[in-house]
Amino acid sequence: MASGLIGAMVAPMIFEFPFDLIVMTRVYPPIPPDPSLYRVMFFAPLFLIEFLTLSLLSLVPTARLTRPTFVCFALMLLVFAAWALAGFGFPATAGSYAFNAVSKIIAFATALTLFIPSPKPSTAPDPTALEPAVG
Repeated sequence: MASGLIGAMVAPMIFEFPFDLIVMTRVYPPIPPDPSLYRVMFFAPLFLIEFLTLSLLSLVPTARLTRPTFVCFALMLLVFAAWALAGFGFPATAGSYAFNAVSKIIAFATALTLFIPSPKPSTAPDPTALEPAVG
């Protein structure tokens, strides 16, 4: 039960952490004299929550980093790159909305691949066990 709960909390953070890194540079707060202070005040708690939530995966014995996990995460970053080439606009147009939705779906697929069970060991007999004893 705890593994499922942590997995459900981690899935959105897989999307949000790189997304916030990108969006942070596009926020222009109207606070004089130091708008960068506003960015830190806004994004520091978000990054702390995202990092702490992702670190909960270390408590889950069934979570494993596998090749499909890395492939899904790389695919999500590839969608981010394509979205950036299209202007990385707010999801108000059909294209931006599609990039946003696809990247979120891939982020959830990444979270699911963290919990893929390990393959069962082969049950083939040991070939040395079948050799006759030399006496």
